[in-house]
Amino acid sequence: MPPPPPAPIPVPGPGDLETPPSSSVPLPAAPSAPSASPAPPTPSATQPQVSQVQEEAAAELTYVGTGTPPPGVASLVPEEGDHTVLARAARGATAMANQVAGHAGVLVDDSGSLVIKPALPREIAFYQLVQCSPRTAPISGLKPFLPKFYGTLALTGHVDDSEFEPVPVANALPESIVLENLTYRFTHPSVLDAKLGTSLHAPDASEEKKARMMKKAAETTTGQAGVRLTGASTWHAPTQSFIKTPRGFGYNAKLDDLPEGVKRFFPLPSDVLPFLSDDGDTGPEYKDHALPPSLASRLLAELDVELGRLEDVLSQIELRAVGASVLVVYEGDADRLAAAFDRFDRQRVTNAAKSLNPEPEDSDEEEEESESDSDDDEDDDGAAADARRASKCPPLVVRLIDFAHTWLEEGEGPDEGVLLGLRTLRGLVQGRRAAVDAYVAN
Repeated sequence: MPPPPPAPIPVPGPGDLETPPSSSVPLPAAPSAPSASPAPPTPSATQPQVSQVQEEAAAELTYVGTGTPPPGVASLVPEEGDHTVLARAARGATAMANQVAGHAGVLVDDSGSLVIKPALPREIAFYQLVQCSPRTAPISGLKPFLPKFYGTLALTGHVDDSEFEPVPVANALPESIVLENLTYRFTHPSVLDAKLGTSLHAPDASEEKKARMMKKAAETTTGQAGVRLTGASTWHAPTQSFIKTPRGFGYNAKLDDLPEGVKRFFPLPSDVLPFLSDDGDTGPEYKDHALPPSLASRLLAELDVELGRLEDVLSQIELRAVGASVLVVYEGDADRLAAAFDRFDRQRVTNAAKSLNPEPEDSDEEEEESESDSDDDEDDDGAAADARRASKCPPLVVRLIDFAHTWLEEGEGPDEGVLLGLRTLRGLVQGRRAAVDAYVAN
């Protein structure tokens, strides 16, 4: 019997830490501008170039796109122990269906509840830092606004007829982070991705990339408003399909076009929305939207509150988040959205009552862990799983995502470009709510 494979989870996360580390996990140092272009290293026989490594890996049928390979090609093996979430992610995955922006290669596990995404060391370190920081640290205030982070997975080798064979070049392949799938609880998730900030390049970017990114920022709403609508998908009940707002809309939009993007995400019953596509495809107009205006108004009000809370948190953190986005998800099915708001209101009353008789500090963490531990919808099937997910569906979620170029900038204050983008987005949400309320009043 062959020896067990090496543990492929070198980076701890909440899925594989019994207790937090005694000190905070530091982010890598802030990127610094290169003073000169160093000569490229000379590859040696024992240290192949990355392109050569990837070619060799592909030749061995090793899956290099993310940490989760197709069945029968390679395997992710979590550490021994009670790491049920990471083990679930390692069993196999498929392409994410609800992705509206970002790079290709993001997968979901076979239950649909987890996202597996290739990540650079800086992004992994950022999730660790927020997870392990004490409650008194300002950055810990971001935790409610990040997807739940369960740890990392790395490709270590092949599994062929139950035999494990290590991959010699595995260290050159990226790790993947395992996060909660923010759309999982929703029946028909409407999703908006908005990139925040006025800068699109890090200080260590090459001069060519800096020039290209500065030009892109100046030509889009990024430079002026600190936000660009990078994609949206809105449920349209009459056609049982999604209204797509492709990335081309955001790239070509001027400031005056931004309200139209929010309108496509929160349409009124009488709105007529054109079909949009970056590929030149044509399609029918969308009308007769089923989301009641009263629910749309409530959604917009709650979204405004959440964006305001996020703005308050970020205003207290000396952080730079180049390329980060805010992701908004809400339930597009009107009946389930109404039920979600009913649960939301009952929970708000319960929380208010608890605040009058607070429990010990660790009770929240225990409650969160127990909820995560019981989150085993993959063991159900069909109507049972659907009903269980629907019973836990929130009205909407607001989360920050994408931290490949994020670092702390102590002594320099908050990221004013990101804060500008949040204020712009809040203004758009408030403007849309005013239009919806005027429609209701008439």
